[in-house]
Amino acid sequence: MSIAKMKLIDITANLDQLDLILARFIDVKAFHPVLASEIVERVHGLTSFADENPCAALLQEIADIETKYALKFPVITQEKQV
Repeated sequence: MSIAKMKLIDITANLDQLDLILARFIDVKAFHPVLASEIVERVHGLTSFADENPCAALLQEIADIETKYALKFPVITQEKQV
């Protein structure tokens, strides 16, 4: 058994854009995607956060308020920082 140095990265994206983001890593020879759950299972003391969106409940509540009071909040997009 050997030890391999590696850097773990976390990729978070909208599901509709995830394939596009992962496609950029195809040509990178040192990139090997692994689910976080596989690493957590093998290392004692590690935990992983849940895959659910922590903002989902709040966003649903805002959508319910829009529906209940016939409001339409403007969509605000975040500018990309370079």
